[in-house]
Amino acid sequence: MKNLGVYFYDLNAKLHHIISDKDGIFASFFSGQDVFNVKNEYQTSKYLEGNTAKINWGNTIGTMRWNHVFNNRLFANTLINYTRYKFFSDFIFEQKDTLRYNLVRAKYSSSIEDLGARIDFDYRPSPEHNIKAGIAATFHTFRPGALTFKAGDAGNPGINMSFTNQVQHSPELGLYAEDDWLISNKLKLNAGVHASAFRSKTKWYSSAQPRLGLRYLLPADIAFKASYAQMVQYIHFLTNNSNTPPTDLWVPSTDRVKLMRSQQVAIGFAKTIMTEK
Repeated sequence: MKNLGVYFYDLNAKLHHIISDKDGIFASFFSGQDVFNVKNEYQTSKYLEGNTAKINWGNTIGTMRWNHVFNNRLFANTLINYTRYKFFSDFIFEQKDTLRYNLVRAKYSSSIEDLGARIDFDYRPSPEHNIKAGIAATFHTFRPGALTFKAGDAGNPGINMSFTNQVQHSPELGLYAEDDWLISNKLKLNAGVHASAFRSKTKWYSSAQPRLGLRYLLPADIAFKASYAQMVQYIHFLTNNSNTPPTDLWVPSTDRVKLMRSQQVAIGFAKTIMTEK
């Protein structure tokens, strides 16, 4: 006999409240989960053999944002957010007859949680300049994986082991500033820098990441574009490419697994084919 159960759910909620002509509050919540259950069982009057697999994974996201307008040139967005991803699996194999009972069970779980806050400013001192700046802080909680394995029979407890990776808390700080500068009707420049710091265990990692973008308008609605950016990634995504369940992990940088750095250069042309009339 085989029983199969698969279901998922998504829950969304949003709230937008205008307090005044200078203040507004926006809140949102999302929760989603996928569940997969399968059970195979063979049974007679004197014998039972079966295996059960339970797998579920899901996300939870909550955000609250406050918009404030200081004047017609300056406004700010203040944001508080929470995110969580969690995975759980439970596999059971059992045999039973009139003389013995055998059981093998393996459970696995992992998760990552983020609690963050940030404030972003948008300042327009003149029609030619659009200056953006902000600061952010995120508190990461990594639970890379916990495995429980149990095997035995009715007369022998056998094996009962648990392997739990250490829970790690890692703060991350960042700030940025950039200017979108319209030098002329044809030439536009975007220049900025993003600085950040990340702690893994007792070690701090830091970086400064400059960004530069250029756009020049040519005849026939053609634009020449060029950009340069440096980027840093402190958190690594370990994926499973086999046909087994999705036991993907998010883990922080360590002395053995260094942070990732990249430099990107892009040059190209863009043309507007159709415009709205």
